[in-house]
Amino acid sequence: MFRQYRLFFVILVFVSLVWLVMDMSTVRSYRTTVRVVYTGIDTARYSVVSEDRELPLTVESDGFSALLHHWSWGRNALSVDMSGKLKNARHVAEIRLSVPSGDYREWIQSHFSHLKNCSVSFDMDSLSVTLCERKCRAYAPQLRNVSFVFSDGYGLSGTPNLYPDTIYLYGSEKSLSDVNELYTNASSVDVSDSGGVYQLDLVPVWNEYPDLRVSRSTVKLTVPVEAYVEERRLVNVRFLSNDTTIRVRLYPDQVAVTVWVPQGHSFEDGLSDMKAVVRHDQSSGQTELPISITDFPSDVRIKSVVPDRIQYVIIK
Repeated sequence: MFRQYRLFFVILVFVSLVWLVMDMSTVRSYRTTVRVVYTGIDTARYSVVSEDRELPLTVESDGFSALLHHWSWGRNALSVDMSGKLKNARHVAEIRLSVPSGDYREWIQSHFSHLKNCSVSFDMDSLSVTLCERKCRAYAPQLRNVSFVFSDGYGLSGTPNLYPDTIYLYGSEKSLSDVNELYTNASSVDVSDSGGVYQLDLVPVWNEYPDLRVSRSTVKLTVPVEAYVEERRLVNVRFLSNDTTIRVRLYPDQVAVTVWVPQGHSFEDGLSDMKAVVRHDQSSGQTELPISITDFPSDVRIKSVVPDRIQYVIIK
């Protein structure tokens, strides 16, 4: 059966090839773009608010030339020098600079000179970039969502410090007013027994604003460490309820709290106010209540509470 139609398929393929060659040889209009990069802008002083990143072109050419252009043109970019325009610009809050696209006609045409029967026209009369003079705002970086992991017998001594203590953002006044604070990224720090200095990333909130830039995106964290000693004491349990009229008996009414205390500190230093609290809610129907330890210094680490739950009986 194939032999019967073989001649037909050969003729069909030949006709299709002839039609394709004739069609590709016909001069037509093709749309393309050229990438634009701007030079001569003092980015330390100005931020780019908006820019024409591409120059649309209409190219009159045959299909073969257009295809060749498509393969080779992507590597080219039009460099537009704005230094002269910026030098003569009036110093206002927002500066819009424009250059006629026709100034670059010769450069554009030179990149199409290898194409036969080709002409190029611009779809935009000018290329523009809008600049904003940078303002500066200082921020004190905040230590947030950072946990410390210490070896047994060691803990935090004093307050961790961040360096530098000031981070600067540069950009438009409007964008700067939207950023209220800069803070560290969530992380866990394994602290050595002698302490140390650790580098932390800041949450890059400035990336949400294309005109903002930051003086630095990381901070150094200094963690002071000292040896801890283990201490244990009995703490009376306090009963708190949303019904202040009830009386209860707790079993037990004391818990053994084991803590890590900085070496050289008396167990009573700041620990006399430590409390063990249970909270009762009549609607919950709980028969055992969990223990919460409150009012102890921040440099004290709770190791264990025994028991961690207690029973109660309401006295009628």
